[in-house]
Amino acid sequence: MRDTLIDRVQIGFVRRGSVAVVGRVSRQQVRRGELVAWAPQTTAEVVPGAEGVAYTSIFVDRLLLEQSVAWAAGASAPTKTPDTEGQDDSPAPDGLRWARIGERVLRELEPCLDELVELTSQGQLRGRFGRAAAILFTVLDAIAPALEPPEAGLQRPLRPTRPVRSEVRRAVALLESDLARPWRVDELAAASGLSAGHLRQLFLDGLGRTPLAHHNLLRARRAQELLGDRSRSIPEVMAEVGWASPNHWSTMFRRHTGMTPREYRDRS
Repeated sequence: MRDTLIDRVQIGFVRRGSVAVVGRVSRQQVRRGELVAWAPQTTAEVVPGAEGVAYTSIFVDRLLLEQSVAWAAGASAPTKTPDTEGQDDSPAPDGLRWARIGERVLRELEPCLDELVELTSQGQLRGRFGRAAAILFTVLDAIAPALEPPEAGLQRPLRPTRPVRSEVRRAVALLESDLARPWRVDELAAASGLSAGHLRQLFLDGLGRTPLAHHNLLRARRAQELLGDRSRSIPEVMAEVGWASPNHWSTMFRRHTGMTPREYRDRS
């Protein structure tokens, strides 16, 4: 799953294998029986483990989720979310939350998740909205106790990041167009009509990474795809994504995947 902006809380359930969820300032390995939730307008990268993964996402109104957690904690669910703009009271540094629901709860929820996906992805929702809503509340009832409750009945909402600007999207498109090129920030900034410092700040605001860090992330993603083709040698893959030094390439790849290129190929 590539970086995507969403307008509701996204909750991802790992049903088989594991994924690495990379937020603005954190990275978390999430395995079967665990879930991850992130805020509206927050970007996050979900990297499947080498062993493969079964992963289901649902999208929930933020206030509904926060109220469900409050009720599960025994507090009165607030009817209004306080204005927390400019305050750093989020329970996670980048709007991400992780929770373990356990094997038993996941097994009970899996038929619900399957039916919810079917109802909402095959044009059935208009005639079966009540059923879909009932299943959603069943899921929320099961997972709410595992999520962090609001303190003293006060909402601590999942904080969104700033929207990704068009200049950032343009710079990302340039990076993707030629991954092997040793891009400089001033080149990307000039193409976007900005100063290098301004573009760097927009990247940090919208993606949580600098332009060059995002370039390395894109290279690591492409390298993962190429390593699946065993007709290509590891040095050939390294050259195609533009990493010139074997040590640097191994370090960068491990940083984004948790494995060296050789380990990744051996497990794929």
